[in-house]
Amino acid sequence: MESAKGLPVAVLMNTTIRDSGRKDTTEIKAEGLLFQKGASVFLRFQEPDEEAGKTVQTIKIKNEEMSVIRKGAVTMNQRFIQGAETEGMYHSPYGPMEMITKTKEVYYNWNSTSKTGKLRLRYNLRLQGGNAGDYDMRVTIREVSEHS
Repeated sequence: MESAKGLPVAVLMNTTIRDSGRKDTTEIKAEGLLFQKGASVFLRFQEPDEEAGKTVQTIKIKNEEMSVIRKGAVTMNQRFIQGAETEGMYHSPYGPMEMITKTKEVYYNWNSTSKTGKLRLRYNLRLQGGNAGDYDMRVTIREVSEHS
């Protein structure tokens, strides 16, 4: 994997939220960059234009820990540590909200032969003290060659 400028990748993110018997799935398709700094891997992409404006998302992976950093219309910096509970803040146009996550699974794999990667994050989320559901985020990453 290139480390200096990053590897151009296609990103497909599916997030399923289960809450009180309801199930909701969202899908994001984007182009981004995958790069490595030391022992950490970073995936950065711009979320598709929302009504609220642009948000850049960076996912940092290191061992059994993942951080999701969002900057723009929505701002968030949340650490996910497998088996642990972590606190963070979520800032939207509607104001700040306290986030508490209990992380069940952090998984990342890059196959340098097929130039594809998989990322999975499963956690329970509480916003402002209330249960917001169980989240299952699955990301597929595929290298985009300059000739395709």
